[in-house]
Amino acid sequence: DKEYLETEEELAELTEAVLAQLGEYKLKTKILGVTLLTSLDGKDSEKIYKEGSTKKLVKKFTEIANNVNIHGLICSGDDLRALGKFDKLIKITPGVKMFARNDDQKRVTFVHNALQDGASFVVIGRELIESKKPLELLKKYGEQYKNKNLWTK
Repeated sequence: DKEYLETEEELAELTEAVLAQLGEYKLKTKILGVTLLTSLDGKDSEKIYKEGSTKKLVKKFTEIANNVNIHGLICSGDDLRALGKFDKLIKITPGVKMFARNDDQKRVTFVHNALQDGASFVVIGRELIESKKPLELLKKYGEQYKNKNLWTK
């Protein structure tokens, strides 16, 4: 009857059932949660969640995710340092960019910063999609950061 889960207990119950199914069928599927969309800032989180601090909200959501044993989180690069102690969680960071550019997202970071701050994976979207020569853009980025050993850890 409900459209969404209201409590951590409900989320834990659902997650436990999904994890059991994954185990039963020997699936390699990973369950990921979203902390706070990169398009939201403190004003938005205050309006939606009654919490103006995105850091506090992300920490709360991360603790819930950790407690219910999901595999990882999709989180802003801004949030990665605060999530360092949750090292067992996979961290996928969207809203990353290779070079300075105007962006409609409110909480973005650079690829190299996200990787240095603990992202397991990064999602580079518009910058590559909108490029007429995406391979050249990647090569340019690789050359600029070649001594950082970012692409392999």
